[in-house]
Amino acid sequence: MKEITSLSEFNNLFLPEIRSDYSIRHYFRGTNCEHSLLPKLCRETEKERLFKIYPSSKSILDPQKGLCHLETSILKRFRRYALHHYLAGEHRSFTGGNPSSLEWLCVAQHHNLPTLLLDWTRKPLVALYFACRKGDNGKPGQLWHMRLKPKGAREELTVHLEDETTYRHIENPAGPLVVVPWVFTHRIEAQGGRFIYCKSTPTVPLEKQDITEFTPWEQLDSYQIPTGVKDSIIEELRFCSINYASLFPDLDGWAHYLTNDY
Repeated sequence: MKEITSLSEFNNLFLPEIRSDYSIRHYFRGTNCEHSLLPKLCRETEKERLFKIYPSSKSILDPQKGLCHLETSILKRFRRYALHHYLAGEHRSFTGGNPSSLEWLCVAQHHNLPTLLLDWTRKPLVALYFACRKGDNGKPGQLWHMRLKPKGAREELTVHLEDETTYRHIENPAGPLVVVPWVFTHRIEAQGGRFIYCKSTPTVPLEKQDITEFTPWEQLDSYQIPTGVKDSIIEELRFCSINYASLFPDLDGWAHYLTNDY
């Protein structure tokens, strides 16, 4: 696997390609090397734990339908108990008083509820930070780069929350979907948050899926960040104002930053 060992190496790797054609969208994801591109709901330990809480979903023989049923069951209860918290939030006024199921799905993912969404970012340095951040037991980091197909080629595989005409794609998707959320919190804005919805093939990691007319990307690459260089990259990113407080711009984020990374 190719490696990235410094911020300058990272910039030299991606900046020329991005600058060569700004009409092409690039998404990035940073994690540790243990995680494949599976949504949290589909990871084996998480899935089995939740099936014990929602046994009716486990009884469905088709794995895809069982995971979709599990997501629906969890989301239904989340909406029931979170409704008054979310509608009273400072970021809700622009979307009206009746959030769509898709909006609830994005909100749930943002608040760490297991779903079939997978977090990505349109900001390369944000992904690099998450690939290098602490708390991964000394494991190497992993950075994923997804180059999306031109806009016209992925139109039927993209959902924009501000455009309800695109919601039809989510009912019976032929492949993974790009989901562009509302900017409903400062964290979404700071992190350049985007999602890939894995409803069509939830048990198959994205990196193992063939690129076809039903995938919104045309290239998917991964790079390893060796354990020994992660701290130095984090320090370089601090000089670019990429740190925990800037990516989690709220009281919790500042409390964590001042007691762990300052």
